[in-house]
Amino acid sequence: MNMPPGWYLAPSGDPSLMRWWDGEEWTGDFAPAQQVTPDGGYGGGRQPYSPGAYPMTNGDRNLRLAAFILNIISMVALG
Repeated sequence: MNMPPGWYLAPSGDPSLMRWWDGEEWTGDFAPAQQVTPDGGYGGGRQPYSPGAYPMTNGDRNLRLAAFILNIISMVALG
């Protein structure tokens, strides 16, 4: 399978279960399948936790590092 990591319907075929695919294999993590409400939202108000759903990219790291350095420079300048 060539799918990105995420919650998918369980391969067992049970429509009430989601299972976590880590990008290489199914893990032992299960969650109840979310039911879409008539207004387009998800039942229960939130989606299941998905570890690594938004991995940090190199661009994110560089931006955070630049913000940190600018913060240090401004603190020294004000000090």
